[in-house]
Amino acid sequence: MSEERPPYKRLGQLEETSVLDRMDRALKVHRNWIWSDGLRIVKLADRVCDLEREMAELKATLERITTPGVN
Repeated sequence: MSEERPPYKRLGQLEETSVLDRMDRALKVHRNWIWSDGLRIVKLADRVCDLEREMAELKATLERITTPGVN
């Protein structure tokens, strides 16, 4: 038997990854988290603007209805 031959791998055995591969994978995961969180923040900010506008309209309508003598 030759000593230069790589050892046998079992079917379920994971291949060792280098530190750079693991760091690259971690950076990709964090970048995806940041993008998805950023998109959620933008959607929430847009929704808050819509709600503020709707509340202002509702307040104006209620003030107009409840003000005596305007009807």
